[in-house]
Amino acid sequence: MYMTGGADLELALNRTASKAYSFLMENGKGYFYLGWHAPTEMAGKLLVANVVRDAPECKFAMFFCSTKCGREFMNAQFDKIDELRNEHLKLWSDWKAHNPE
Repeated sequence: MYMTGGADLELALNRTASKAYSFLMENGKGYFYLGWHAPTEMAGKLLVANVVRDAPECKFAMFFCSTKCGREFMNAQFDKIDELRNEHLKLWSDWKAHNPE
């Protein structure tokens, strides 16, 4: 399980450093997501739950009315990745049952 966030830097790779920043501020997209990477023996599947996607100017902020609301929001995000992981584990288990080595 991991969390990652940042800016889509691929857009700015072919620009000089001085132009890259202004280009990103005009065209870049920020992101934040939770992910789970399956073990190699399970085909190394990468599962992602997007929390923030395509944030303008590579920036985003999240505001909550209370720590309780913030916790509930983040718990819901973790629940999403757990659901994806559990689905994948079930599919993998079913596949292994029908494809013994």
